[in-house]
This record gives sequence, C-alpha cells and structure tokens, in this order.
Amino acid sequence: MNCEGISNYSISFSIFENMFSPYKNEALNLLYNLLYCDDINLFRENSEVTDAETYPWYVLFDPQARKDDLEIIVNDHTHGSRVRLLAANRLREMQVKPSLKELLGVVIEVALPEGLDVLAGYNDQTARYINYSEKVVIWETADPASLPLFVNLMNEGAIVVNKIGPWEKPRLPFPDQGNTRVTFQVTDGIYFGQAATNVLFKDPMASPVLNAGLALMKFLTEASQEKQ
Repeated sequence: MNCEGISNYSISFSIFENMFSPYKNEALNLLYNLLYCDDINLFRENSEVTDAETYPWYVLFDPQARKDDLEIIVNDHTHGSRVRLLAANRLREMQVKPSLKELLGVVIEVALPEGLDVLAGYNDQTARYINYSEKVVIWETADPASLPLFVNLMNEGAIVVNKIGPWEKPRLPFPDQGNTRVTFQVTDGIYFGQAATNVLFKDPMASPVLNAGLALMKFLTEASQEKQ
C-alpha cells in the first residue's frame, strides 16, 4: 500500500494561463488540471516525471510523435491509466480516433459552499482526492483492500458511458457551487453528466457512480489517517 496524505501539496511548477483555478493554492490547481491528462504541456513542464528521455515519455513529449507509436501506448495495459490517456488525447488532437474504446478514469467534482471536492479514480487502481479544505490524498499502488472499490467505480462508470455520447468541445471549467459533475475519461474522449448535487445523487444512472466514488473516497481518507 502506498498512500500519501498531505496537508499542503507542493511541487515545482510553471503556471499556465489556460489552467482552471478552483483553489487558492496554485500547486493544487496544477494537480487538479493534471487529473484530466488533456494537456501534454502540463506534464512536460510540471509533472513528477524524472526522466523525459525514457519510454514512453519521449514519445508523448515529441511534437512529431507518430500516430502508430501513440496508438501502441494507448493499447498497452502495462502503462498507467494517465499515461494511456495522454496518448489517447494526443491522438485526438491529430483527429485520430483510437481503435480501443476503454474507460480509464472517473473524476467526480462536488462544488460545496466551502470549496471544491474532487476525486479522480483510474482503472489502474491509482487515485487522487482533493478535499475542499485543500488537503490531498494520493493513492499510487494497487492494494487488495482497494481493488473492489476501483472495480465497482469503473463498472458503474462503464454502464453510463455505454448510454451517453462523448463531449465534443473543450473541457469545461469546474462546476459552480451547488453542482456536481461526473467526468468519464475514455480513450475516445470525455463523457460527462452534471446537475445540481441533490438532483444528480438521485439520478438513477448517476447515483451508482457517485456512491461508488463516495466509497472510494472514504477508503482513501481513512487509509491516509491511519498512515498519519
């Protein structure tokens, strides 16, 4: 088990004008935007990647990357979900639809009066949770105790993805107070649903995903507290 709970998330980073900024802490705003894996420049300049010359990073960071090489990364399940999403999104920028349609991540954003709560769970059993209080939990290693929670989140998410269509426009800013958004990160694009929080939690299609996310969030926060 590798769970990192941190009160003040801090890394070296560059500020980009196109980043959405739901938090006072700019490092958290970076972390928030990195959840979506839709801007390779953020990873190139700011991620925890220590050696950009290693595979597959040198492919992902190459402005002239070949479509076939990116497709190989998307289809390779030995890579992390965020790596595969980066490759898929680069292909989409080239107007190329990946041959594989697979749900790789679910991001749940709940805009509370106190701030934005965000959970991102990926199908490689990694996760990030940003609490409205600006505390962070980073979950990096697959664990038998967390496996069923990730499986449930991905299964419930896949049910929704199979019933709705992709969002063809740029990613929206974070939701306004009182609203909740669920974003499904699929290799062929993002799918999402958004509504007033009390409405979405009662929605027959959205509520199973939200409840699965709540179960994972509870596990992550409890695991973080145990570590501390």
